[in-house]
Amino acid sequence: MQPAAPPRWLAWAREIQALAQTGHHFAENEYQRERNARLLQIAAEIVSAHTRLEYDALLDTFNCQEGYATPRVD
Repeated sequence: MQPAAPPRWLAWAREIQALAQTGHHFAENEYQRERNARLLQIAAEIVSAHTRLEYDALLDTFNCQEGYATPRVD
């Protein structure tokens, strides 16, 4: 039996978070860092709006992720 696919909003939030993380890793100036920081905020807002997780805790977790975003194997 196949596991259920994650909801679309979660897939979008994960993709935005990964794009922001990778973008921050390769940022060459403050403008790029600020743009990617905003993307992380949006991803945290999406997840917080659909769960009982607190926005600030999510944003802290997202900000702890460093480097080029790669798939995580559970």
